[in-house]
Amino acid sequence: MEHIDKSRFAHVGESAHDREAITRPSLTFTQDAIRRLVKNKVALVCVILIILLSAMSAFAPLFSAFDYREQHYSHTNAKMFTVCNEEGTPGYGHMHLFGTDTLGRDLYTRLWMGGRVSLIIAVSTAIIDLILGCIYGGISGYFGGTLDIIMMRILEIINGIPYLIIVILLMMSVNMPTPTKSRVFKNVCEFPKPNHAVSEKGMYMFRNTMANSTEKVMVPIS
Repeated sequence: MEHIDKSRFAHVGESAHDREAITRPSLTFTQDAIRRLVKNKVALVCVILIILLSAMSAFAPLFSAFDYREQHYSHTNAKMFTVCNEEGTPGYGHMHLFGTDTLGRDLYTRLWMGGRVSLIIAVSTAIIDLILGCIYGGISGYFGGTLDIIMMRILEIINGIPYLIIVILLMMSVNMPTPTKSRVFKNVCEFPKPNHAVSEKGMYMFRNTMANSTEKVMVPIS
């Protein structure tokens, strides 16, 4: 049998070093979320529109020549791009970009002031709802047992009432956690607990649940 020298052969494929090499840098949660957002064109456009509307609601009234309560009786129901010619008024010589209403108030300024009020209510309500809902669900999921059963039955009762009625009642009184956030956070908190002292339970809940619950809680919040 003919002997074949091994120098005539070459290794084909990756070496052990190449197989263990990192092909791409690791991404944090935030970097991965941004990468996914940029790939989703529809979501990206929506985010840009929300940012623009929020910025206009926050800053447009500051640069407007008219106050949202200012009335121009000679320019009631004015059309778009009507110039104010009422002498002695703060907006004299300036243009009503969107016209005026039946009381002569500038619609452009009132539009963005209304958007500002809506955003303040929505954001503050969402933040309060998030905080109270996470606390409620965290307590229910962490301690479990009879307390968990009672707290979840309360949420089921609230779920049985039409949501619009709940919103109206809460707007007339105080904010309460909605069933969605409480249930989500409660499910995240249901895992074996260590034998910590009572003083350490709060930090344990915060340290071990916030990382796992951020994505799940932000979905219903958004």
